[in-house]
Amino acid sequence: MDQQQQSQMQQSPIMAGNDKPAQHLLIIAILVVVLIVLGGIAFWILSNRTELVEPPMVIQQPSVPAPAPVSSPSDDSQGAIEQDLNAAKDPDLDQEFRDIDSELNNL
Repeated sequence: MDQQQQSQMQQSPIMAGNDKPAQHLLIIAILVVVLIVLGGIAFWILSNRTELVEPPMVIQQPSVPAPAPVSSPSDDSQGAIEQDLNAAKDPDLDQEFRDIDSELNNL
């Protein structure tokens, strides 16, 4: 019987411990598959976590009231407006163009 047991051990390499590289490859393959599955689960969980994501922060400028226009009631009348227009100096357009031409010629 002793010879039968020895012959069986020689025939099965797993029992004899001769198949170590194959066992290492199997363990590495299982670990790789487990890591891929865990990575996929983590990605799925993180991609579905929309309720925990904070919306982008919006910075609001402090509202400053615009200054109220200062006007007296007498300035709003048509006569006052016409007086302001008549009192305004009419620009001499020909003189303005001559000044511009002379400035351009000096360049």
